Parts: sequence; structure tokens; C-alpha cells
Amino acid sequence: MTSTTDSASPRRGRGRPRRIDQQMIVEAARGIPVGELTMRAVAERLGVNRKALNYHVSDRDGLLDLLAAYSLADGMSAIELSLSRDWRDLLRDFASQTRTVVASLGDLAEYSRVDAKLDAAALKPAEAVLRSLLRAGFSTRTAGLALANIAELAFSAGRNDIDRADASTHKTTASIRQILKSTREPGFPAMEAVLLADNGLLGEEQFQFDLRVAILGLEQILANEA
Repeated sequence: MTSTTDSASPRRGRGRPRRIDQQMIVEAARGIPVGELTMRAVAERLGVNRKALNYHVSDRDGLLDLLAAYSLADGMSAIELSLSRDWRDLLRDFASQTRTVVASLGDLAEYSRVDAKLDAAALKPAEAVLRSLLRAGFSTRTAGLALANIAELAFSAGRNDIDRADASTHKTTASIRQILKSTREPGFPAMEAVLLADNGLLGEEQFQFDLRVAILGLEQILANEA
């Protein structure tokens, strides 16, 4: 005779996989060096079958994209900007802090991009930039273009910082020097003079120069839109 209690009690199926979510995957992935990061490594840390990850990420590139998105979101969410500052100063603050965030991503920086994986809190600095520009008198379209321009500048500078940290000079600079050293073509005195001067190409001086040019350009645009 079958027990009523036995027949009524739900039982967990044998071998039912552990439930995981994106946050759990990211936390597990953060404990693994990027060079060693694989779907199998994350699955083992979580104590699940590798296939359990496929609902959230399909392969290693997807895993890296997810980890980069969460890391970028954490960094951008921590940026603090004051709307009481002049729009120029606020742009400088945004660019500088965004550059630092991107540089802190290290090997994940090449996978970082703005996409749907970002938490809305990561967009608050961009919202502050747009509000500041609109309040200064820029049109909505120009404010959007300016934000994209400054963000691209900051992301590029952050990635350059990573490259410079891995070598005595930036990869592009080193490549140009190698080209000039090996070529038999004459006629590059200006290029050689710039490289010889070692004037901070793609470093801090380059970042400040790019930012200054962008802001000067925006000042001119604002004057034309007024």
C-alpha cells in the first residue's frame, strides 16, 4: 500500500542542476585570471555542468563580454560629478574618471562597450554630462555628439594607459620607430623629430591635449549656436 504522505510530498529530482544567474557567473569569473578564464573553469567554481552556463553565455567571448560589462558598470556607477561645476570642468572630470575606469579593466578593456548588460546606474555620469551641456545652451543634438566624442576620447586614453603599462612606450609609438628604423625610404625628418622629443605621445600630455582641443571646439560651436 502506498503511503499518502509519500505520494503527496514533492521530491527534488535526482541530478537537478543548481540554479545560477548572471551575477553568480560574474562573481565566479572574477576569481579567475583572464588568461585562464574558460566556460569550464567558471562552471567548476560554481559546481555546475558547463551546459548550465549556456542559458546566460554561449562561449568564452560571451563570458568575457559579460564580465567586462559588469566591471565597466561597477566603475561607471562609482563616478561622481557635480552639476554645480562649469560644463568644461564637468567634462574634464567625466573624461578623467572614465579613463581611470577603463584603465582599471586591464585585459577586459578590449571587451568593454556600452550595451544592454549595463545597469542603469552606469548611465548617471552621462546623464550629468548631458544636463550640464544642455543647461549651458548646447542643442540636444550637439550635446549628444559631444558626450560621444568625450567618451570615445576617454575610452581610448584608458586603453592606451593599459598598453603603456605593459611596455616602456606605447605600441603605436614603438611600431612607428621600428618602421623608421628598418625602412630605406628617406624623408621622415618631422616624424623622427617628434619621436626623438618623446613628448608624451599617447600619454598624459596627449590626453590633456585631446581634451583641450575638444573643449575649445565645443566653445566655438556653442558660440555659433547662441
